[in-house]
Amino acid sequence: MHPLYLKANKYVKISLCIVLSSIAMLSLLGASQDIQDLLKNIRRYGTEYTFRARILEKTDDKNALVVQKEPATTATEKRIYVIITKDTKIGYQVHGAYPMWKSLTYDKLKEESHVLIHGLKMIEKEAGHEIMCVEAKRIEPSE
Repeated sequence: MHPLYLKANKYVKISLCIVLSSIAMLSLLGASQDIQDLLKNIRRYGTEYTFRARILEKTDDKNALVVQKEPATTATEKRIYVIITKDTKIGYQVHGAYPMWKSLTYDKLKEESHVLIHGLKMIEKEAGHEIMCVEAKRIEPSE
């Protein structure tokens, strides 16, 4: 009876791992779909927007920044969510005889540093307050 109990325990552990990994994958796919829906709405209803901001937070998945507009004049400008897509250019323009674009990586952007963001903005109302979301087309470090 003892060896049979150990085998049953092994199968329970395996099936538990399968169920938990399935739940994790479905939640990740759901979050990805939410971002895609948000990007579609921003592209459809958003307006061109350029502003200077300070980076407050960076996400682990490297697809967003939380910034604060400088100077923040209203409550909606306190925290702005900047969505970074594969089309977002991060870097700066090098001026000279032959001007060129100098690309940077997401990792080079540091928290508490200042950036100039060009993109599309949309204000979304959620749970009684407004959230400003920006799809970044170009992010340039500034001082």
